[in-house]
Formats: sequence, C-alpha cells, structure tokens
Amino acid sequence: MVLTTRILSATNPTGIAMHRNNCFDIIRLVAALMVLYSHHFALSGFNEPVIAGFESPGGIAVILFFAISGFLISQSGLRSGDFASFMAKRCRRIFPALIPCSIFVFVIIGSAFHSNDLTSYLSGDVLYKILQTVTLQNANSRDLTDGFIYPSGMLGSLWSLPVEFACYLVIGLVVSVTNSPRLYPAIFASFLVAACYVIKTGYSDFFFNVPVDLFVTRGMCFFLGASMSMSIKHWNKTSIKIFSVVMVSIYLATATSGVDHKISGYILFTIIAIFIGVTFNDALIKGRFDYSYGIYIYAFPVQQLCINTLNVGFYTSMILSTVITITLASLSWHFVEKRFLFRSKRVTEKATDSVLSN
Repeated sequence: MVLTTRILSATNPTGIAMHRNNCFDIIRLVAALMVLYSHHFALSGFNEPVIAGFESPGGIAVILFFAISGFLISQSGLRSGDFASFMAKRCRRIFPALIPCSIFVFVIIGSAFHSNDLTSYLSGDVLYKILQTVTLQNANSRDLTDGFIYPSGMLGSLWSLPVEFACYLVIGLVVSVTNSPRLYPAIFASFLVAACYVIKTGYSDFFFNVPVDLFVTRGMCFFLGASMSMSIKHWNKTSIKIFSVVMVSIYLATATSGVDHKISGYILFTIIAIFIGVTFNDALIKGRFDYSYGIYIYAFPVQQLCINTLNVGFYTSMILSTVITITLASLSWHFVEKRFLFRSKRVTEKATDSVLSN
C-alpha cells in the first residue's frame, strides 16, 4: 500500500484527478460553444463582440483551451515518463478525429458542391487535401466557399491545432530531458518575454505551419497553466484566488500600454479558467464524454453551410449550426475519439500495473 501510494503520488503530484474534483470538462464544452457563437458573427459578415476591450468570446475561449490543456497535459507528461509514450497519447487525442472531419468537408461537402463534375473533383487533389488537414497543414478549401460571405475556407478554426501540438512537443522535450516540474515556470517566463516582443513589434511569421506570434502568446497561457498545475498546493486557497483575479482585473482595466493590456488579459483568463476548474466539481459530465474537440473542429464548416446555403436568419442559422455540430461532435466522440483515448488509458494502466508488480 505504501509503494502504491508513492507511485501514484509521483505520477500525479498535483493531486488533481483528470475528471474528478474539477470541472474542466464543462469549461471546455462552454469554450467550444463560445467559439461557435463568436465565429457566427464573423462568418455572417458582422464584427465579433469584444470582451473587456481585449478579445472576442472565441478568442477568450481559445485562451481557456490552452490554459486547461497546459494544466492537464503537464500532468500527463509527468505520468508518461518518456517522449514516445507521451507524444503517442497526444497524437491519439488530436489526429483520429481529423480524418472523418476532413472527409466530411472535402468528400461529402465537396461532392455536393461539385456534383456536376463529381468524377473530376474526386480524382483531383481531394486525398491530398485530406492528408494536409490530418497533418495539421492549412489545406486550401476556397473552392468550396467561393461566393460565401466569408470566402477564406471551411476549416478556419483549425489554426490552433499546430500551435497546441507545438506546445505538446515542448512538454515532450521536458519529459525526455528532465521531467522536472520546476522547469515549467522558466518556460512560462520565456514565453512571456517572447509574447511581449511579438505584441509590441507586431512580428508575424510561420515555422512548420505554426504562426509564431500565436504560438508564443497562446503558449504563454499553456505554460502558465502548466506552472499552476505544478504549484497548486501553494495557491489553491480561496483568498489567494480572489485576490489574484481582482488585482489582474484592475490592472487590465487600467492598463494604458497595449502590451500591458494584452498580457494582463491573457494572464487573467488563464487563471480564471484554472481557478474555476479546480474550485468546482463536475456533477454533469464526470468524464463520461468530451464533445468539445468535435464541436471545435466541426462548427466552422457547419456554420459556413447553414449561413450561406439556408435562407434563414442569423439566430436561426446559429441554432441549427449548434444542433448539427453537437450531433456530429457526439458521433465523433463515441465512434472515433473515445476508442483511441480508452486504448491510451489501457496502455497507461498496464504500464502502472507493471511497475507495481515489480
């Protein structure tokens, strides 16, 4: 029993169970719906709402995603113990769901839009575009959105996936080199400095399809979440959480510098996501399902279709988009994502049992 306790403590130093004693699943679900809500304005030709003069609801939702991901994935890294097993779990989370999603866009929707020349369309670069999407490249889908209000493509929300995958690689390197939780604050500090630079200078470039400016700003949120995960025993008190939110909120509201305003906004919504997540228990989902990823990847193409092909009003198309997207997300979870995640969980449990038996 003592050996078991020590091993479990070492593999989960924060003491936060993945789906118990927190409400991160609910926050992710709400965040995914926030992205849908926010994008509906832009895809309909309107300006997205802006919260606190900082970001749109969709932009804030992405911050919540990165913050929670950093908080939880850093724990996964400590449990994995080596680069290969850690990245294998991350790949099983991201890539399988992209296969049916890309088929939905380029085969089903594409065939409907090219029905007059279907053979030529399917024998063209459809497979190439599917492979581009699955490998986190920006596949060109403008032939499907020609004449749409927002003609830039069908998969506009997928920009964040290579950014998040790059964050996974950083954690993977930590796991392979030292696997020490003490390294995460230093990584966060590095991203903070880089974020200040790109915000101040407007620097923008791509590296392996990863937008550098978005990588350092969202990565800052990711590794702040990771740092908070490693130090939860030091700040998880009601007085500290309230004081932190109030002080950063005041700073955000009174900041005169654009850099200060942006950085304080990223920090504020990151700590809010983590504080809420660890303070309240999930009495609804309890780890039974996670539709947030499916909602995130399917919402954009579904909204493009509902807005541009149905003769309905703004809120009607939003409701229809929400219903269809949640349906597709549920199918994605139950028939694709869950199978790969449970396989990952079984492998982890076998590894733990092997350690305990020695």
